[in-house]
Amino acid sequence: MANSCRSIVFLLLVASPALAQKSATHPPRIICNPPTTTVLKMVKPIYPHGVKASGVVAVEAQIDKTGKPSSIKVLKGNPLLVGAVVDAVKQWRWKPLRLNGEAVEAVTTITVDFEAAR
Repeated sequence: MANSCRSIVFLLLVASPALAQKSATHPPRIICNPPTTTVLKMVKPIYPHGVKASGVVAVEAQIDKTGKPSSIKVLKGNPLLVGAVVDAVKQWRWKPLRLNGEAVEAVTTITVDFEAAR
């Protein structure tokens, strides 16, 4: 997994002065692909016992300021395999992403390709 991201996309929404003030109190949402954070602990998904399915599962993980996943959103994948990926990613830990010396939240996409059991 890459340790640095070549481009960081900042999602800033400035629709009105009230929204601009609200945005100033919340850090920007940073989306990196590949992520700029270093994975400190990666747990591999366990292929579900008795399942004869294959395919790709993709999830989006929001990483909090401490490096833990605060939410995991399923983007695509076989429902029989999704649970294994979500369970594994819940256990991942990242080195917190820093912006101007302060820890910030980040979002990354994780894709797992399951091969059919033979």
